[in-house]
Amino acid sequence: MAFRPGDHFVICDQCGFKRYASDCKMTWNHLFVCADTCWEPKHPHFKPPRPKGEKQSVTISRPEKTDVFITENITADDL
Repeated sequence: MAFRPGDHFVICDQCGFKRYASDCKMTWNHLFVCADTCWEPKHPHFKPPRPKGEKQSVTISRPEKTDVFITENITADDL
């Protein structure tokens, strides 16, 4: 490997070979790999398409009711 001014060596996270940093790329999952042999684009399966223009708001909203507590003594016969 010849000297390249301003470039440095790195170890590929995929194959473990020593490469110049200018010959490597960062993957979508933050691995620094060889651009020509180890790099793969992100598979479309990991980023499903989103429906456009979908409304996220609730169409009918009602205020939350207050809790009602029974203050009388209830026995098993009352049920």
